[in-house]
Amino acid sequence: MLKLFSGIASRVVPFFFILILISAASKAADSSLAPLERGLFKLISRLSQSVVTIEATKSQVEPSLLGAAGPGIVKVIASGVVFDSLGHIIIAASSVSGCDKLYVVYGGFKISARLIGIDYQTGLALIKPARPIGRPVEALENYRCVGQLVIAVGNSYGLHASPSLGFCAGARNDGSLQFSAAITSGSIGGGLFDLSGRLIGAIIGGIGSDTRTEAGLAVPASEIPAIVEHLIKYGDRRAGFLGITIGEIEISPPLEIGSANSMISGQTSGFSRLIEQSAVITEVVRFSPAASAGLRQGDLIISVNGEQIHSALEFAYRIKHARFGSILRLELIRQNELIYTDVIVGSRSADLNQRFGSSSGNKPEGKISQKHIHQELETLKKAVRRLEQQFHSINSQDID
Repeated sequence: MLKLFSGIASRVVPFFFILILISAASKAADSSLAPLERGLFKLISRLSQSVVTIEATKSQVEPSLLGAAGPGIVKVIASGVVFDSLGHIIIAASSVSGCDKLYVVYGGFKISARLIGIDYQTGLALIKPARPIGRPVEALENYRCVGQLVIAVGNSYGLHASPSLGFCAGARNDGSLQFSAAITSGSIGGGLFDLSGRLIGAIIGGIGSDTRTEAGLAVPASEIPAIVEHLIKYGDRRAGFLGITIGEIEISPPLEIGSANSMISGQTSGFSRLIEQSAVITEVVRFSPAASAGLRQGDLIISVNGEQIHSALEFAYRIKHARFGSILRLELIRQNELIYTDVIVGSRSADLNQRFGSSSGNKPEGKISQKHIHQELETLKKAVRRLEQQFHSINSQDID
């Protein structure tokens, strides 16, 4: 009996010892995470003083299947970041483009604001409320944040300054920052911060489907002071516009273009340029600069002013920053033929309901717009009129 108890005790004592160690480790882990939790709480509380809620109202004509139209009001909820002590607030241009009334909500107050200007190159806008509010942000000068833990702060489903954690993936070819912190439509215009509370970038959109955003996009904080200065002094900053939708394309086997502008596919005979990736035109807007220059769907864009293009994102960035009225020489491949064409750069001053910096070029993303519905209704009306004309034509022939 004594031997049996001794054997049981020899097995039970180590078991209880393990439980004690696990309990001690758990308490140690809890105690080590508690300061982190308190630190994040203080940080987010401080950042919430620099992030405001934006309410913009836009008038629009709501279509009717019966042909009648009535006035409607669309309310947009977004976010903004307090830039300076004068009260200037950075927001996403898509939130306020075409708005009739603009308000800033902060600390339980709803304050009217006016639009200072829109930067069509980056998708940012600057507004100023009737009185200064909030706490100006501290901007980070160096935005090379690959792998850095970041906090996205903005309005989320009506909750002010709702935070989300993620990582910064770094700068894209168009200069915007890509990050993994979750965002909603309301957090567009909010801020992307590091763990010290400094602003890394202003959130302008995301990449993904209509129902799921896979990555966020932000304008680097280092660029914002120059943007604000331009908007205060000169107003809107234009962006180049061609009127095309572009997509990425990988070429396999790659194309080789020689010094004599000859093109050979799938060979490696020492020619000067090897084309493996580029941008392809998927749509051309009617009456646009691209249409006037003769650009077509399916054209493969090789270079702009002699500089090779490696992606749709790179091409979109080049066009966006091109000077209004300037002439660009495009090198294209069309039906296995190398051609050159000159196009005059237009100016984008509307159609901001798109995600700036996305790899889809100039193509708007998101849900079906009211403009699209109008176009579909007009198409249906024209089809009905054609059918009526055909019907009357048939009836007249029967009478004869």
